Amino acid sequence: MNSYELQKVCDQLMNMEKIETTEWIAYYTIIYNICINKNNGLQLYNNIGDYLIQYLKNKSANIQCEIEGLNNYINIWNSYNNSLEYINKLFNYVNTVVCDYNKKYIEKKLYLYDYGIYIFKQYFFLPLNSMIIKSAMHADFNMITSVFNSIHHTSKQDYIEYIEIPYIQLKKIEYNNVYKEKKFDEYLYYCNQVIKEYEKYDCIYNTTAYTEMCIDSFINNHKDIFYTNFPILLSNNQPGALKLFYYLSSLGNIEYINNIGDIYKTFLLDIGKIRENESENCIDFLQQFYKQYYYCTRGGTITNLDYKFNKIFDDCFSVLINLNIGTRKTAELLAIYTNDCLKKVKPTIDLENDVNDILILLNYIHDKDVYQYFYSKYLCSRLLNSSISSEVEEFMINKLKYNCGYDYTRKFTKMITDINLSKELLKDYKKYIQTNNIEIPTQNILVLSNYIWPLKYERIPECITELPNVLKQYTTLFDSYYNTRFNGKKLLWLHQYSKIELKTNFLALPRIFQTTLYQSIILLLFNKYNSNIIPIDTHLSVDILNQTIQSLILAGICILNNNNLELNVNYTFRKNIVIPIHKYINKSIQKNETTPINHALAGDYKTFIQQDRNIAVQAVIVRLLKTRKTLHITTIIEQVINQMIVSNKFKPTILLIKQMIEILVEKEYIIRDSINKDWYNYQI
Repeated sequence: MNSYELQKVCDQLMNMEKIETTEWIAYYTIIYNICINKNNGLQLYNNIGDYLIQYLKNKSANIQCEIEGLNNYINIWNSYNNSLEYINKLFNYVNTVVCDYNKKYIEKKLYLYDYGIYIFKQYFFLPLNSMIIKSAMHADFNMITSVFNSIHHTSKQDYIEYIEIPYIQLKKIEYNNVYKEKKFDEYLYYCNQVIKEYEKYDCIYNTTAYTEMCIDSFINNHKDIFYTNFPILLSNNQPGALKLFYYLSSLGNIEYINNIGDIYKTFLLDIGKIRENESENCIDFLQQFYKQYYYCTRGGTITNLDYKFNKIFDDCFSVLINLNIGTRKTAELLAIYTNDCLKKVKPTIDLENDVNDILILLNYIHDKDVYQYFYSKYLCSRLLNSSISSEVEEFMINKLKYNCGYDYTRKFTKMITDINLSKELLKDYKKYIQTNNIEIPTQNILVLSNYIWPLKYERIPECITELPNVLKQYTTLFDSYYNTRFNGKKLLWLHQYSKIELKTNFLALPRIFQTTLYQSIILLLFNKYNSNIIPIDTHLSVDILNQTIQSLILAGICILNNNNLELNVNYTFRKNIVIPIHKYINKSIQKNETTPINHALAGDYKTFIQQDRNIAVQAVIVRLLKTRKTLHITTIIEQVINQMIVSNKFKPTILLIKQMIEILVEKEYIIRDSINKDWYNYQI
């Protein structure tokens, strides 16, 4: 095959002209005959190379700059690559003779396809390299990948040297100044878009160079911008921008991530300190704070920054929620908030959402026993006054049980059970009354378990030396019935919680007064003396008597005339028939009159909680040493803290644990090792 015939065949292939089958077979036969002589095969191999070199030189002269030139380059590459595959197939015997069987060549020859790619790099790409890289700076993804693929065919090293390194260098210069042209939130969206695009390049070419270039250019080189704008994003509550910020921040280096974490922690603590002056709206503030910064922290992204930020948020929120508001603990305020929520609504979706929000805050509170204490008090009040349905109470208790464990809600469940059993007992009592033909007024008696209800903390010294006979006969009757049914159980009447309805006869129209026991004792004296004026003749203590008289005067039922108490016959009628006098009095008198508490015993709830804590810690220490027989003081402290946190009670201090250890040593439950004072043994 002479040079003219070779050029004709190659022109047909390079121009992708149609070659008939007979013609293709003829060319194939000619090439086979030439390659029988190995020297002729080598000559043909070299001639094909010379043709490709000349072809590419002619094409390179038509390449212009910028995008138009880049399009020409891509078109030439695509056409050249396709034609080269056909040349490689047609001249297959040249590959066989020159590359496979001929061992005398000092330099190993490439297959024609690989040889053609090498020629393309040397005689077409390298002369145009600078122009191509500059043009690719503003090209789209498809164009850039086509350019990259043209040199990636040669070798990975050539691709890195001639494409990746120069392209990244130019892009770094461009991206380093982008922040000056955009607002910070726009800058975040732009950075995210560019990084996502270059992740495709990394995936195609099995590298991380492009995303690393973006991270250095957008983040690591501009840390101060991120540091400055991060608190602004948090303050403005921009969820979209924050998601991108967290994602981009997670790509930065360790030093950057630690600094961002410190800024985030400082911001949360500074914002949280506002609550120090907000006792009334403390819980609302904490819920709003949690929803705003918890969800914007997570942001729905999965990054290596999530764990760090989540931990920072949890630590900061735990610090904030456990700060005391004046003399009140957050646990107490949360119990008050829970009481208000349960009184407002019925078991609906809104209630479930409110309860879930309450439980979220409870999870962060260390003094869960304080919440337990106040919740039991408010639960007691709701149950005694029947302020909400048992369905709501059971719903809340089940939520607490799931969240804090069975032991945490054991007393709450028993209180509900007592109410239900009291209803059944009252039905049986009414049947007993009817069977024995006893006439008594309607009664609603609750029999409650001792040491379960928080009423034991409000037990008072005997305020009443003797009940009036008209009331005493009813309590005596129920006592006798209860003793016959439950032999060996004794009832302790808590009169300060009683409410009595009295029907009036001294007014033009009869009305019903709903009074406390102490108010009824005084009002019933008017029946005894049959006069509007009565002497002070009661079995009440002086303090209770004064408080009760004041409440009746404030309610307008009685007036005081020359140290004599008179009924107010000119009492103004109200629209309602049943008049709740016990709610009409002011709060200070109501507190003392309806629930007279011995403040020396029950005024400070901290005393009772501390006693329970001491017993709980001592019990854990004894159980540990009983099981392990001997323990080091460090191990005791660690185990006690862990067990108390797991039990959802409270987090004991190291000082408290050491004090309880000393108390147990004094009680001889445990003994200190005689040789090593830091070791303790169980005393059998």
